[in-house]
Amino acid sequence: MITVALPLLKAANIGWVALESLCRQKDATTIPWELLIAEEQDITLAPIGEKQILTYKPRLIAAGCKRIVYIPITDITPIPLGMKWRVLAQNADPGSTLFLLQAADCYSQPWRIIDTYNIGKDASIDWIESQQGTFYDIKTETSVLYKGGPGSTNLNMAMRTKYIQALPKNDRRKIVDKFIFAELTKIKGAALKKGYNTTDHWKWGMDTHGCNTISVSRHTLMYGLTKCFVKNPIDVKDYIPKDILEKLRTLKNVCHN
Repeated sequence: MITVALPLLKAANIGWVALESLCRQKDATTIPWELLIAEEQDITLAPIGEKQILTYKPRLIAAGCKRIVYIPITDITPIPLGMKWRVLAQNADPGSTLFLLQAADCYSQPWRIIDTYNIGKDASIDWIESQQGTFYDIKTETSVLYKGGPGSTNLNMAMRTKYIQALPKNDRRKIVDKFIFAELTKIKGAALKKGYNTTDHWKWGMDTHGCNTISVSRHTLMYGLTKCFVKNPIDVKDYIPKDILEKLRTLKNVCHN
């Protein structure tokens, strides 16, 4: 069983991106996978809500999803993202072996679940990721390429469920991916062995920028083509479905940071 974990916060305008990408997963109908969603209920935090999310249920099932669990977070203030990952992990199916991190503002490439499954068939792999991917700016309709390396936690991450389930209680709100990697290394008691997605499937997915809540300063790196960001050799219009791009255009004046 693969667990797809989707934490939501202030995602009323953008969470559909992640859900649409999961509904459009390819070659995943023979793989048992589940979708776990955790979301704050405070109306001031712009929740999508369980009722709206369940409108995607028929399409998710058609894409191979075997179980959908909505976890309402009723705390007065948003719980830290690090803790939310822990909550999601502890609600995974007992048969879950791989735990896939799905961001609300990420349009996952259509083979992400099957690619994760295939890499994870090697039982020695603890952590799965992609070292490159597209970041799309909603306001300018431009994109850049992220090219990471062995020293980063990179993109499209997944890990052994048994390790993430042992993640301790925490108040981590920033640089959460690196925090999880470090904590899971402690839990294993040795270095995590990485498995990389080396296909070109990254072209058919993208991380969006402009409606997120955890990377508000990312635009500086993107526009400056600094650190891991470089010019994108592809045009997203050639790979991302037209209806997705058209709906993103409607958000230009709704949310941008």
